[in-house]
Amino acid sequence: MSQNLLEGEGCAFSENIKSHTKKHNARIYMKSSANIRVMLQAASTFVRDSFGTASGIPRSSSERNGLHCEQPRSAVEAESKPTRTKVEQVSKSSRSALEQPSKHARRVVEEYLNTELVVHSPRFISKGARGTCVTLHGLHRFHVCSHLRRPLTNPTWGLAFGVLLVLLFAISKPSFAQQMPAPIAIGEYAPDFHADQLLNNPNGALKLSDYTGKLIILDFWATWCQPCIAKIPEMERLQREFDGRLQFISVTSQSRTEIQQFLDRREKGQRTPSNIPYIVEDNQLKNAFPHGSIPHYVWLAGNGKVLAITGSEEVNEANIRQMLIEPVALKQKTELIRQYDRREPLLFDMETIAETNLFFNRALVGYIPGIGGGMVQTITSDSTSEFIKGQGNYRRITVRNQSVAGLYQVAFKDGKRNFRWENTILKVQEPGKLSSEKHGAPYTEWLADGNGFCYELIVPKNQAHRAWDLMKEDLRRWFPQYTATVEKRATPSICLVRTTEPDLLKSKGGEPMVNMGPFGGELRNVNLGYLVLELYIKGLKVHKKPVINLTGYRNPVDMKINADLSSLESINGALEPYGLALVEQDHEVENLVIRDSE
Repeated sequence: MSQNLLEGEGCAFSENIKSHTKKHNARIYMKSSANIRVMLQAASTFVRDSFGTASGIPRSSSERNGLHCEQPRSAVEAESKPTRTKVEQVSKSSRSALEQPSKHARRVVEEYLNTELVVHSPRFISKGARGTCVTLHGLHRFHVCSHLRRPLTNPTWGLAFGVLLVLLFAISKPSFAQQMPAPIAIGEYAPDFHADQLLNNPNGALKLSDYTGKLIILDFWATWCQPCIAKIPEMERLQREFDGRLQFISVTSQSRTEIQQFLDRREKGQRTPSNIPYIVEDNQLKNAFPHGSIPHYVWLAGNGKVLAITGSEEVNEANIRQMLIEPVALKQKTELIRQYDRREPLLFDMETIAETNLFFNRALVGYIPGIGGGMVQTITSDSTSEFIKGQGNYRRITVRNQSVAGLYQVAFKDGKRNFRWENTILKVQEPGKLSSEKHGAPYTEWLADGNGFCYELIVPKNQAHRAWDLMKEDLRRWFPQYTATVEKRATPSICLVRTTEPDLLKSKGGEPMVNMGPFGGELRNVNLGYLVLELYIKGLKVHKKPVINLTGYRNPVDMKINADLSSLESINGALEPYGLALVEQDHEVENLVIRDSE
């Protein structure tokens, strides 16, 4: 394969696509037929774009069904919350195809498809499917499902239909526009909102006017977001530093019970109560200030004027001090959100797959903004998995916006092991092309700059056992400049061991449950592998060592842990009653080693 395909030169699509898009309006296919609101929002956007909009009103949706935590992770740990919508920062000029007026159909399709694309699959054209076959540098021909539809022949009917959809959208959800316009842009004014679902606020209810004359920073967060949790101590310090002139207000849609448990565990571990009020079960503010990735910060003047909307990097002492003297322009956080149902394939069309005698489909494309990062694999999933239902006789591996090293981590897991950065070794001259230690927006920009890839492999159910080897074969073909092997090496590790003979762990049964946060939680009727995974993801990963279960214990367990999961001492205090301990020692661990090809 021509290497320039992977280095930014992209693909030369055939004239079929261009001529086809001249004749038809285009839309990106909505994979979830149940997502009616998204389609209604698209109709609303069509009418607004076609007949004029007020300047400064964002074109993004005012309702987000999920959030993405801005944190670079290995692909194998990036799916701990399977129902989240994933979002990445992108430039303001990038928009989803649903947000474009129909007169730009050709530009939308070409922009969506203009990415470094390599597809290796048998040629097929199913009955009723539309698309274009192209040839890329001698590879097999493939079917591009561009999902083109013919325009309505009567413009009057089209307008009437669009208006009808807008009206349906208006009555399909409760309206609070008179109280809280949505969305509110920088330079506009927020009304004097009222919140009564509060924790850690001695005055009970909260109003914006309570903080007249202060700089207000709304912190949108969640208990499962590690960068959000890591920012709390700094916010509390800044609150003390600028007391009387600054007010942080943390906002989440999570339940009162979840947040109260988190605060109780955190206070017990930190021994210091928080000095920030928490709005819980929020709907108004998240719609007034729509976002898809967290942490997310909205800076308000005491009179309600929106001064800035930023990421975590901008929330620091220097910027706060400057804002208190005279407001200045901060680096704005901009986002694109694409609706993607992770229960369905990313790069192939469900209808086309269902109507064919499937052999294999494999595709590699560049970074796709707005869908976040992570991995879904149904190769080893059991029949109860939400990702298996409706898949029929095929299985898949779907990897979203991962580095080259991240792709290798997935391919070599073989469905039975995990390779994270603690046991991945890069013996290459230019490691910056395979991975990055950047965080938040800089990491997203690094991925978008030719370093992020999406990959999908679809195989028949009876060939699922070949999937991991097929993915390795694809990586060898598409990245011939690298080789990868699995090698056992003595590696500094954190090992879970038993300290007593009596069985203090055995479960009493009941519905399996895992509820763990950065300051502990509860496990019920699950094996110790869940404990090891939660300890790593929720805290121990800061030690940059693999966490290994050496207990040999096979029975399900019941455990309650109250500890700071980033502290070995704190965790060991909570593990002692169960006859367990974490010990730092060298242990022979499988390492993924990536080298330059000779």
